[in-house]
Amino acid sequence: MTDSPRLPGATHLECTRTGEHAESETLQTLSPAGKPYFACYDLEAIKTEFTPGNLHGRSADLWRYEEVLPVRDPACQIKLGEGWTPMLDAPTVALRMGVGRVWIKDEGQNPTGSFKARGLCLAVSRAKELGAKELALPSAGNAGSAAAAYGAAAGLPVHVVVPSDTPAPPTRRCSRNPRNGTFTTGWARSGRKTARR
Repeated sequence: MTDSPRLPGATHLECTRTGEHAESETLQTLSPAGKPYFACYDLEAIKTEFTPGNLHGRSADLWRYEEVLPVRDPACQIKLGEGWTPMLDAPTVALRMGVGRVWIKDEGQNPTGSFKARGLCLAVSRAKELGAKELALPSAGNAGSAAAAYGAAAGLPVHVVVPSDTPAPPTRRCSRNPRNGTFTTGWARSGRKTARR
């Protein structure tokens, strides 16, 4: 999409159930076993350039680790300010647990209010890079909200299949973009089947 240097990206995808490999340069859904894929990287190839020292001065967001993220073309990185959420000292919790110190990661500071922003940011960015025209996924709320937000930023319609008992706030967040469609189903397994269509 641009003339900027391409990032290494994943070498392949691996089924989280069977370990079966799949191509990382084509759009994928679930594996044949019905499970998500892990993106696999050649860490040996980047170990001299991707060091803690090389992270200094980079943006304070998830994309500072771009060498080990799936998006190859930096122009396809959909950025809403995800990542770099604060660690909060929780001395009262530490005292109750009988430990010296407890830190709590405040993922509510992500742009969509949950940790799901991290994964959906990457999924939508990579889908756009690979030429997706629209996206669909099952969700009980937060993943759907994040997909809708990143889909809107990428200009991609997102169809979110939610269980019929999903609370109204996440469902409203999913449907804020007029290009998105929110569908209702009875339970998660049928939602996955509907989203795959």
